[in-house]
Parts: sequence; structure tokens; C-alpha cells
Amino acid sequence: MKSVLITDPAHPAAEAVIRRLEAEGYRVFSGGDFSSREGVHASIARTGPVDALIISGHRGDVQLLSQGDVSRIVRAGQANIMEAFYAVRHYAALMAQRGSGVILFLSSAHAAKPTGANPAYAISQSALEMFMKEVALDYGHAGVRANLIRLGPMEEEAAEFDSLLSPADYEAASKSPIGRRSTAQDAAGMAAFLLSPEAAGINGAALDVDGGLYFHYLDRDFAFRKEEDLP
Repeated sequence: MKSVLITDPAHPAAEAVIRRLEAEGYRVFSGGDFSSREGVHASIARTGPVDALIISGHRGDVQLLSQGDVSRIVRAGQANIMEAFYAVRHYAALMAQRGSGVILFLSSAHAAKPTGANPAYAISQSALEMFMKEVALDYGHAGVRANLIRLGPMEEEAAEFDSLLSPADYEAASKSPIGRRSTAQDAAGMAAFLLSPEAAGINGAALDVDGGLYFHYLDRDFAFRKEEDLP
């Protein structure tokens, strides 16, 4: 049986991802202390080597960059980066020894799009995207793939985002080309695909699961012209 570790079960998509991967036949581990070498060693003692590692840290701190406490902003973002570094470094080494493995980052469209209200989160996700690419480059020759999912604001987070936590995501369903927010199930489906043999040729990719939200910005529909009326 294949095994997977998801680092932070509090991620809003984690429960759906866990259920999907269990249905796919994975033994799923979740949680642990990834803030130090010792913490990761304790996790490895519990899980053993795994076939896949999902980085799901999503700490943030809702403060304006121009007004917030700098130390708080830095600490929140740094936690995401440092925990990912320790977890990946040690689990990827085990994967490399076996010659196979997949590392997947559950990240955010805010890796490329500022939030306006949660700079710690956005900055750390941007850093993790480049970290993923370095991992893909460094470990690819050892049979270890690394990819990242840029998630848009999910339906499961609607109440949180519509409280103006992030002005960019307010009433996101009305601005999406597909007319809805993405969901945890969307994230789970993409995660299952990227961990599967069908994705064997995908390495170093950041894939958007946001319904096209961040290239749209419109909050209204326009009537289509009939085909026969087109010039």
C-alpha cells in the first residue's frame, strides 16, 4: 500500500484530500512537528518513508503591510517556509534513496496575486513556489517529482473571505468565469492526479485551480452574439 503524509490537517482542503487519497488506496498520515530536524525525525519514526509528501502549511497574519507589526508578519510567513524546508529535505532524501516519490505543495493563487490584507501568507506562498521549483530541479534526477497547486478562494472559505479578510477574494463566485468558487473536492481531484502515474511527466509545475478567477475580475455576464450574426 502506498503512503502519503499531509503536513497540516488544518488546511481547508486537507479533509477532502485525505478522503480522496484513502479512496485511491493510500495510507494517509497527517500532522507532526516540522519546525526542526528533531521534529521531522520523530515524524519519520511514526510514518516511515512515504511515497508522497503534501506540504499544506497555510499560516498567515491579517495585517496591512504598511501598518502591521513587522515581526508578526515575518514570523507567520517564516513558519510556512521553514516547516516546508525541513519536511521536504528529510522526506525527499528518503525518496531519493528509493528512486521514486512525489512532493506536492497545496498553495494558493496568492503565490502570484497580492492579497491586500495578508502579506505574510502571500509572500510565503510565493517563496514556496520557487522552493518547489528548486526541489523539482534538485531531486528530479533521483526520480522525485515536485509540483504545486495554486488554489483559489474555496467554497469552504466563503464566510472567511466574504468578511473582507482579503479584498481580492470578496464575493469571488460572482467574479469567476465558471460562476462559482473552487472547492476542496477540486483540490482533492488535482492532488490525486498529480500523485498518480498519469502525471509522471509533470515536474516543477504550478497549476491553477481557481476557475480562472484571477484573469477575470468581472462581476457581470454579457450576452453572446448568435453565430450567424458574427462578421
